[in-house]
Amino acid sequence: RGRKQLAFSRLAKNPLPWLLRYMQQADGRDSPCCQQLLLWCEHRAAGPVSSRQLNSSTRLQGALQQLAQVLLQAADDDAVQGTALAVLQQLVQRSVVAQQHIASSPSLLLMLVRLLSSSSVGSQERAAAVFKSLAANSASNQQRIGSMQGAVVGLVSLLSSSSEAMQQQAAGALRSLAANCTENQQRIGAVDGSVAGLVSLLGSSSVAVQEQAGGALRGLACHADNKQRMGAPDGPVDALVRLLSSTSVDVRVNAAAALCNIASGSADNKQRIGAAPGAIAGLVTLLSSSSVSAQEHAAAALSNLAADCAKIKQRIGGEEGAVAGLVTLPTSHHA
Repeated sequence: RGRKQLAFSRLAKNPLPWLLRYMQQADGRDSPCCQQLLLWCEHRAAGPVSSRQLNSSTRLQGALQQLAQVLLQAADDDAVQGTALAVLQQLVQRSVVAQQHIASSPSLLLMLVRLLSSSSVGSQERAAAVFKSLAANSASNQQRIGSMQGAVVGLVSLLSSSSEAMQQQAAGALRSLAANCTENQQRIGAVDGSVAGLVSLLGSSSVAVQEQAGGALRGLACHADNKQRMGAPDGPVDALVRLLSSTSVDVRVNAAAALCNIASGSADNKQRIGAAPGAIAGLVTLLSSSSVSAQEHAAAALSNLAADCAKIKQRIGGEEGAVAGLVTLPTSHHA
């Protein structure tokens, strides 16, 4: 510990190098990412913070302010900018305190929005990843990011990228923004190409992309304004039905949950799903899944399909294993 304090003593007034050194040591190895940015910062980053008695939160805030300045200064240097974003991405994933500081900085959030349209694919991807992490499990961050001009539109535009990593992060960010947030569900659904872009990703060869796209559609389908788009011939129903037999349990769960939400409260969508080849059989198969979540979402989807629809209820009852599967489940939960 004493050696660490000694090593940091000359950096006490410069929070960003302190942060990078700390991240290197916390990893138990030299981080090339941190090393590259550290060398750049020692020559070009903004001046030091005055107080030597910085607590960790204050020092972190100072480091983030300097990191924002690095991003501005390195606007024409893709390598440095990408490295700074990679550090920011690591911080958001590691530290709740960092998330709070970043989310409460309008200038930093605005910079991230601008980076969604950067000429650097790596910068775009990392900016989307930061938004994904910030919005996850934080209602206030969801609202803050979703209401920023250009944030949702920028993320939707990245869905059409040829990079699977980009697709995954963009769809994941939209998923985080839409989860249990009515305002963002409406905002995202209203952007031209949002639903179509996510539907296209359901056919990706990447399971990770399928999972994030299905999760985003699952959230969007909760909003009444999006249900008509979901039930359209070019909507996600057929692709979601195919994913009910995915090798990934998370993909299957999201597919069942999305179908459940699409069917809820819409007679037309119930008919659309009920008529889709393999839909009812696929949901019934999930009733015997080893995943409790898959069982519950499949049961909820079947319940929504059967509600006030005698024909579909009859079809479900006639599917082998349906009655037995539903009887054995202790409860059925809505998606």
